Formats: sequence, structure tokens, C-alpha cells
Amino acid sequence: GIVYDPKVKYYLDELHVQGVEDVHDFQPEEVEGYVDEIMNNYDEVCHRIARETKHHRDEARKNIDYLLSIID
Repeated sequence: GIVYDPKVKYYLDELHVQGVEDVHDFQPEEVEGYVDEIMNNYDEVCHRIARETKHHRDEARKNIDYLLSIID
């Protein structure tokens, strides 16, 4: 990914995926290398994304449940 916002950097870090740190200063070859790495490890990357997405969904659910317990 190309980091254009701190949220993108956070998400890439959560997924343990390298990203181009500065949207204004990157080399196409660098991006190509990241794409190659992802494609070479496609199944692992997909599994990691699914696992982290579930983790974040579970954490969001806890927050919602907590909020609902406060307002009841």
C-alpha cells in the first residue's frame, strides 16, 4: 500500500505488510517489489488479512457491547 494517511500506515502495520512510506516520494520498482511479495505469498497474505479483519471486528463488537451496557 501507499501511505497517504496515518490510518493506512496503521492498517499496513497491523497486517505486517510493507508499504511505500511517502506518497510523494516512491519508486515504481519499490511498489512492484511489494506487489511481487504479496503475490508470491498470496494465500498467507489472504489468511492474515482475514484473521486481522476478524480480530478488528471482534474488538469493534466489544466496544459496541460496552457502549450499549453504559446507556442501558
